[in-house]
Amino acid sequence: PKRKGAIMGIGRAAVAAATSAAAAGLALYLYRCYKRMKEPMAVREFKAFRLIERQEMGEATHLFVFQVPFGKELNLPAGKHVQICFTKSDGEQVLRSYTPTESSVPGRFDVLFKVYPGGQMGNYLNKLNVGDSAYIRGPTGRLSYKPGEFSVSGR
Repeated sequence: PKRKGAIMGIGRAAVAAATSAAAAGLALYLYRCYKRMKEPMAVREFKAFRLIERQEMGEATHLFVFQVPFGKELNLPAGKHVQICFTKSDGEQVLRSYTPTESSVPGRFDVLFKVYPGGQMGNYLNKLNVGDSAYIRGPTGRLSYKPGEFSVSGR
């Protein structure tokens, strides 16, 4: 004979535990989505930003436009920059800092760079096609400026 209240051989406690675990997992997922929507860039974590436009500005000089998720603005503070990273085939990580030329337009930010012979990051970026992603974090930098205030952290 079946116990009263049993669902296909599974007790109510097990069903409640599974439901609670699923709800907690969903809540965590939604929180992470909300956090990413609120802050499209993280200081300590590299995130993928999709290249949506590239323009040749002059000899070996390029302007790349990256998409900011959810139509947000980066609005980098004065004195701050972003860091772009890639990993070479031997496992070595290459990291360079760039100050976006535009970061207040919703849904995008622009990076201007020059490709030097033998330069690692410029040559890596130059090989990206529209639709590819670059791993970027920020804002970083020791300089801080607020109207009437200027400081250098770490000194």
